[in-house]
Amino acid sequence: MDTTCDHATRGGMPSRVRGGTSSGPFGPDAPLSYWSSSSVEADVTFLYSDGTGELQPGEIEGLIAQLAERLPGYDPAQYFASQPGIFTRYEHLVVAQGSDDGRAAGLLGARWFDDGDLRFLYLWTGIVAAEVQKRHLTQRMFRYLMRKVLEVRPRPEVIAAKTYSPLWYKVMSRLAGSIPGASLYPRLGLPQDAALTALATRVHRQVAPTLEMLTGSGVILGAQAVVGPDFFPLARPLSGNPDLDRFFEENVSRDDQVLTIIDARNIEDSEFARIFQK
Repeated sequence: MDTTCDHATRGGMPSRVRGGTSSGPFGPDAPLSYWSSSSVEADVTFLYSDGTGELQPGEIEGLIAQLAERLPGYDPAQYFASQPGIFTRYEHLVVAQGSDDGRAAGLLGARWFDDGDLRFLYLWTGIVAAEVQKRHLTQRMFRYLMRKVLEVRPRPEVIAAKTYSPLWYKVMSRLAGSIPGASLYPRLGLPQDAALTALATRVHRQVAPTLEMLTGSGVILGAQAVVGPDFFPLARPLSGNPDLDRFFEENVSRDDQVLTIIDARNIEDSEFARIFQK
């Protein structure tokens, strides 16, 4: 797991957000914007939206084009075209733009799902430019997104995502490892915990109810074909972990995805907030 508009800066990303003040880069006379806030952190600027703002003409098309320029061999336009209206369905969206050139370097979008007493945060889209994938930008976007989530909602007890890429599984593993006491599904090459398998079954019923999931591996058959059969290059991205890469090669076809879940239900709210508000 994205410009040409009349308020662009240094190559096309929005230069103003709604709710700006005269002391910041987004003056009070700025038009209502899709982006509700921004934050400069070292080499990147994070833009945040809750999906309710007003999209400017050409804004999303330009965002997608910028990501495509920095992801040779990938086809983000196909991915977004297969899911019309996705930018108004995200409930939390972070875009990272380079502080030096103002161009999009990554995107992380999420939404909530409810299944009775289970409420979980679904990381719907994660895209990072090839040249910054080793700078932990995905984890940084996730931490920023979580801080924004915690401003307006109770913390998520469960976080889920689907992926064709072993790189994303590696990211989810690192995120789970950063939350003391959290568990990750699936465990590769090991029998799955019964409670986590039951949780995965409930999550699968919400995020891909018409597709079959192999609970022993978390593989959802046909899931990648639905959202973007040609999004990834012909050569699958590699994580650098031989066992992880081998698992994906042997179990995940080009049409499939793996459902990954971070179970943080046993974590105290205060501890969770402390981790992400550092």
